[in-house]
Amino acid sequence: MKQQCANRNERDEPMSIEELRAQMAKDAKRDALKCLRSSSQQLGKASYEIDKLIEEFQRTRIPVRRQAIVNQAIEHLVTNVLPVLNISELASIQARLAVWERGDQ
Repeated sequence: MKQQCANRNERDEPMSIEELRAQMAKDAKRDALKCLRSSSQQLGKASYEIDKLIEEFQRTRIPVRRQAIVNQAIEHLVTNVLPVLNISELASIQARLAVWERGDQ
């Protein structure tokens, strides 16, 4: 976006409201895709770790160990997955899309 603004300034032509809205919507869409892809990758990694715990859960015959495995899964999801899912960033991007794409429906 900085480059487009710089190009506009070089020509001394201000952006119209429509052009600004279109540029901001385009930036929000790009950011949304980037964030969604990142979240998808993180979920893929989490799935791999949870699958390993599932295998261990199915192999064990010790009830206390099964409980510990479930606890490990919860701990993994809370400490390693939730923080990297970018949920707050996705919410922010959703708000940007709502603002800048209002007339594009």
